Amino acid sequence: MAPREKFTECKVGYIKKSGRGHRVLQYVNNRTGKVRTLTVGKRGGLSYKAPGKTRRYMRSTCKKTKVSSTFWNTLEELKKKKHA
Repeated sequence: MAPREKFTECKVGYIKKSGRGHRVLQYVNNRTGKVRTLTVGKRGGLSYKAPGKTRRYMRSTCKKTKVSSTFWNTLEELKKKKHA
């Protein structure tokens, strides 16, 4: 089996909500084509919740994979903005 970092990445994505662009953190699996929007926790944890499944915590996974250059800075900004 190929190492995880070859086909997954954590990046900053942009989505449209109410006609305005918003920055979100995403976990992308290029092998399966799945894109998961990551939720930022109160103390900087990353997770996503798939329908009908339990919450998956992804901070350690993102540390092991390829990340975009602004990923960790955006994480800190979203943490402060959400939980001020």
